[in-house]
Amino acid sequence: MIKFGRSIPIVIHPIFWLVAGVIGWMNSWTILGTLVWMGVIVLSLLVHEFGHALSAKSFGQTAQIELVAMGGLTFHDGKKLKGWQDFLIVLMGPLSSLILAGAAFLLRNALMGISPLLTYVLTLFVFINIFWTIINMLPILPLDGGQLVRIVLEGIFGHKGLKFTLMLGIILGVGFGIAAFIVGYFLIGAIMLLLAFESFSSWKQVKGMTYQDRDQDIQKNLEEAQDEIRSGRFNEAKQKFEDIRAKTQKGLIYDAASEQLAFIYEKEGQMEKVYELLRASSKNLSLTGRTLLHRSAYYNKDYKMTLELGSRCFQENQAYEIAFINAMASAHLKDVRSCIGWLECALKHGMPDLENVVQKSEFDSIREDSVFKQFVASH
Repeated sequence: MIKFGRSIPIVIHPIFWLVAGVIGWMNSWTILGTLVWMGVIVLSLLVHEFGHALSAKSFGQTAQIELVAMGGLTFHDGKKLKGWQDFLIVLMGPLSSLILAGAAFLLRNALMGISPLLTYVLTLFVFINIFWTIINMLPILPLDGGQLVRIVLEGIFGHKGLKFTLMLGIILGVGFGIAAFIVGYFLIGAIMLLLAFESFSSWKQVKGMTYQDRDQDIQKNLEEAQDEIRSGRFNEAKQKFEDIRAKTQKGLIYDAASEQLAFIYEKEGQMEKVYELLRASSKNLSLTGRTLLHRSAYYNKDYKMTLELGSRCFQENQAYEIAFINAMASAHLKDVRSCIGWLECALKHGMPDLENVVQKSEFDSIREDSVFKQFVASH
């Protein structure tokens, strides 16, 4: 990884060189041609990203550029910007690429015949920057075209603008991808389908988003509360999470605050509160959150929910503790075959000492069942 620059730090990841080298080799089949392609790609991307970064700096933001596998990224941070400022920051990347392409075109025509290599290099600058600008301006996130559409739609529809942009990206990504495969542009087709898949994944994550989830002050409050947890200040964190829940009432940040708060209550042994908090957000929990709800559901004798959650939790994390809780819940419901099945899963994934485990009172309701007796005897 290469890092340089102070005012605008630039980070170039190793994988970028590999991808640029492969592109250069596939388009030239010579070492010199590969090096030329790599140089043109690096300079073109830097000009593009500096278009973003310098415009962000002009609005008082800090900026950093990274060159990664599939292109460049510019990160900027600072005070909250107005919509038109965000729009200009995004737009200046493609405009910089077009200016570079135009300058290379004029210079190539002016110097035509002086050097075949110079003509070749300048032609590459024209081709790469125009080609990339066309692709990059497609209204699909995270491309610049998608970012511009997102900014406009958020200005019109608020937080729903992001959802609309992602849905548009899914439709267009699939459409462009299929069309590219039909005409034989397999790499472009694969990229379009990958972008469509990323848009779909993002849409699933944000479909429950509310306008509070885009509020930077509330986002900052959540980060501060998470910092309190990492520092071990659980009482302070608890109060901040409660305040966030009171401000939001619903949405992604509300669910995240509820989940973090539930972990604090678990440490305090308040499993009733854990169950109450997480049950309302069960559809939007992380794996660790679902696992905690699974435990708290059993503790609160909601055995049906325990088993509903337990199947999914075990699929995602095949820990014997999850299977054992499922077995105990099945025993409470007098479902002998389900109980035996989950005990076998628990044994398979490392649960020790079945003989002592089945002596627990949780299995009293099925202890005299002949099938259960046979299972215990066989182990």
